[in-house]
Amino acid sequence: MMGSDGSLSLSEITVPLTPSETPTKIANTPSEPDELLEKWRNLDNGLPCLLEKTRQDISVTKEALNFFKKRAAIEEEYGRQLTKLSQSMMEGHDRQQLFSDTLTQSWTNILKVHETIGEQRLKFGSEIAEIAEDISFLIKDIDKKRKMTKDLSARHERVLVDAELALSKAKQRYDISSEEWETKLMQLKTEAGGMSLKGMFKPNRNQAQLNKYEDEARSKAAAADEQYKQQLSYANSLRKDYFEEHLPKMLSTLKGTDNEICVALRYQLARYAYSFEQMMAANGNELDNEQDSGLRTTITRIDKDADLRNYVDTHGGRFISSQIRELKYEKYEMAVKVEEPQPVAAFAKSISTAKSRTVFGIDLQQLLDQEGSEVPMILRICTQTIEAYGLHNQGIYRLSGAASHIRKVKSLIEQSNSVFLLTPEDYSGDINSVTGALKLWFRELPDPLIPRRVSDQFIAAAKCEDERVRVISLHTAINELPDANYATLRYLANHLDKIQQHEVYNKMGTPNLAIIFGPTLMGGDKDSYTFDESKTLQDMQWHVRVIETILENYRVIFEPDEE
Repeated sequence: MMGSDGSLSLSEITVPLTPSETPTKIANTPSEPDELLEKWRNLDNGLPCLLEKTRQDISVTKEALNFFKKRAAIEEEYGRQLTKLSQSMMEGHDRQQLFSDTLTQSWTNILKVHETIGEQRLKFGSEIAEIAEDISFLIKDIDKKRKMTKDLSARHERVLVDAELALSKAKQRYDISSEEWETKLMQLKTEAGGMSLKGMFKPNRNQAQLNKYEDEARSKAAAADEQYKQQLSYANSLRKDYFEEHLPKMLSTLKGTDNEICVALRYQLARYAYSFEQMMAANGNELDNEQDSGLRTTITRIDKDADLRNYVDTHGGRFISSQIRELKYEKYEMAVKVEEPQPVAAFAKSISTAKSRTVFGIDLQQLLDQEGSEVPMILRICTQTIEAYGLHNQGIYRLSGAASHIRKVKSLIEQSNSVFLLTPEDYSGDINSVTGALKLWFRELPDPLIPRRVSDQFIAAAKCEDERVRVISLHTAINELPDANYATLRYLANHLDKIQQHEVYNKMGTPNLAIIFGPTLMGGDKDSYTFDESKTLQDMQWHVRVIETILENYRVIFEPDEE
C-alpha cells in the first residue's frame, strides 16, 4: 500500500534474510503479552532501551571471550611447560642410573604426578579454548540479529516520519484553502450588503462573479479537506500497525535475542565452572587419593634409614676387624746422619685469577650467544643490585660514580660467568658506580639497543601528536626489533618502571629517566657520533620522547605478567 504522497507502506518492509533463516523468522515471531513487553511498548524509548540492554550484554560477553582466550593460553602454556619440565627431569634422572630406593622411587613418582597434572592442565586449556570459540560464534550471531532488528526499526520509523510529514503538508494546504474560502465568503457577504470601499472608486463586481469565486474557493477547500482526512487516516493506520503489530514483534524478537545471549553465556560459564571443578578435582586426586598413589602418600614413603641400610648392604665392602684399622708409623732409617731442616714459611693462601671475558664493546647478539641467555648478564647483575640497594638512592642514574669504581665493577662483571649480586664492597659503597657501569655498557654497544637502521621509524612514531597513535606506532616498531634487542629493552623497561615507582624517594620520574636513557639507547651520546652530528642533535628531543612514551606506557606495550 502506498500513501497519498507516494511514500512506502510499513507492510511492504521486509527483513533481509540469510540463507539459514526462514522467511518468517521475524515476521511471524509471536507476541509476548507479558508485563515487561507491555511496559516497553508503552515507553517512548522502549525499543532503544532494549537495544542498549542487548548491546551491553554483548559487551559483557566479549569481555568473557577475551578472558577465556587469555586463560586458555595461560593454561596451555603452563601445561606444556610443566609436562616438558617433568619429562626432561625424568630423562635426566634415568640417565644417571641411580640406586633404587624409597627416595629415588618417590622422586620419580613426584615427577610423574607433575607430568599428569601438566596433561590435565593442557586438557583444561583445550576445553577453555573450545568455550571461547563457541562464545565467538555466539557474539557474531547475536550481533547480527541485533543489527537486523535495529535496521528494521529504523526503516519503520522512517515510514512513520514520512507519513507524518505528508500529513503536516496536507494540513497546511487544508488550512490555506479554508482560509481562502472564508475570505471569499466574507467578500460575498459584504458585496451583497451594499457598496464596499472599493465601490467608491470603481464599479462593484456582479453577483455572478462573486458566486463563481466563492464556488471555486469552496471546491478547493473541500478537495484539500478530503486529502487531509485521507492522509490523516493513512498516518493513523500506519501508527496503529506500528504500535500494535510491528513494535511488539520487534520487542519480542529483541527480547528473545537478549535472552539467547544471556542463556548461552550462562551455559558457557557453567561449562567453564564444570571443567574447572573437574580439573581441580583431578589435580587434587593426584595430590592425595584412596589408592595411596598421591603426592602426599608418596612423600611419606621416604625412609632414610631403610635407604641407607639397603645401600650399604648392596654397595658395602667386606667387614674388617677393629684391630687392623689403625696404621702404624714406620720411620725410615738412613745410613747418613742428616740435620733436621728448619721449617720454612708457607703461603697463607693461593690466589687464582679467573680468565676475563669480553662484555663491553661487542655486538649484543654476539654477547648473548656467548653467554647462552636471552638477556645479558651485565644487565641482570646491575639491575638486581640496584633494586636491592639503590631504589631509594636520590638521583639514581642521574649521578655518576667515580671512574675507578666503575672500572672495578666492570672488571668483576667480566670475570664472572654467572649472575650474582654485587656487594657494597664490590662497588666501593657507591651505587652510582653500578649505574655508571650499566650506562657505559649501553654506550659502548657497536649498534645502539634501538638500532640505527630503525631509528627513523621510532622518531616518526614519536612525532605523532595523537598519543594513542604514537603508542600504537611505537608498539609496532618495538615488536619488529630483533629478539635480542626486544628482550633486553623489555627487561630494562621493567627495571626503570620500578625506579620511577619509587620517585618519592629517588626523585627520578619518567621524564628524568627518559632524558638519561633517550640518547643512551638510541645512540645519541656524544661518544657515539659516527655520522651526521647535526642530525643527531636535532633528533635528541625525539629520542627522549621515544623513551618517555615507552616508560609511560610500559604495561600497554610489553604486557608484563602481574606480580
